[in-house]
Amino acid sequence: MLVLYREPMDLYDLVIHETRSLEPVLGLRIIVHASADRAGAADKVGYKSGCLIETDADRVRQVLSNLAANSAAAGAAEVEVRVGRARHEGHGYVELEWADDGPGFPATLLESAFERFVRGTTARSTGGAGLGLSIVRAIVAAHDGTVAIRNGRPLSGAVVTIRLHPSARG
Repeated sequence: MLVLYREPMDLYDLVIHETRSLEPVLGLRIIVHASADRAGAADKVGYKSGCLIETDADRVRQVLSNLAANSAAAGAAEVEVRVGRARHEGHGYVELEWADDGPGFPATLLESAFERFVRGTTARSTGGAGLGLSIVRAIVAAHDGTVAIRNGRPLSGAVVTIRLHPSARG
């Protein structure tokens, strides 16, 4: 069982801070955007304040680090991260979308990418153990969130979408 030490945290601020430290280490260009709320809130200040979640910041840093390492291992040079409020199936979430310009997930891995020891062909040549996305899924699930993968827009590579519940405090 994964133990979390939750505290109120603005996910947008956490992503900004962590990606700044990941960029030089992994050689990625990471651009972070505050997305407009799909339900209607468009101003960045009001929207950004809606990114408050009850989270274990160290675990979220681990998620971001794993996503960045996967993008770099796949050969991506650029990553776009969007953080903001979203609605899905009638529920409000704080959503993080991580998209890179790498080759994307092989079609054969789209169903199994979150399983332990599953690796793409590029990970085999770079020494990845195939645990990164399974750890991401475990951390997100421990936060009562969801995670999904696909290929495509905005950069035509891999896209990972994480949905977390907003804090009742904000």
